[in-house]
Amino acid sequence: MPGLDYFRTEPVVEPAAEPATPTEPELASPITPDSVDSPLKPDVYYNPRLDPKNYLEGPLSHNPATRLRQMLARPGIVVAPGICDGISARCALEAGFDCLYQSGAATTASRLGMPDLAIATMNDFVQSAQMVCSLDPTTPVIADADTGQVYFLLNSACFTA
Repeated sequence: MPGLDYFRTEPVVEPAAEPATPTEPELASPITPDSVDSPLKPDVYYNPRLDPKNYLEGPLSHNPATRLRQMLARPGIVVAPGICDGISARCALEAGFDCLYQSGAATTASRLGMPDLAIATMNDFVQSAQMVCSLDPTTPVIADADTGQVYFLLNSACFTA
């Protein structure tokens, strides 16, 4: 069942789907462990925020994270052009794209003029992503923080311990 955030230990039989009326699409009510015909067990975690049925209709949110979930839940594909800096982000926004992808390799090349060899630091990626997100705060930006950032996290954990 899409949108359910849990691991099942036993298989659950799915209820038979009822045919939807083509003139009036109807969203199913969210399944909770308390529902009468619920296939979920009481010990199963259900997160309605991750259920794609909650994002199929209505206007898109102003929150970029919710907006991206809505776009991914709706039929079709989400086109997110690759950007590397403010000018490429501005061009993509002016072209009418609803979502952006900030490439780690392109960001490294744009900011440092170097190849993608894990040279850029986490600060480089964060500053670039903050600048891109400030152009339009409602547009979702999928930002690639490049390789090697695990070592940054491990080193910071060592210093704080």
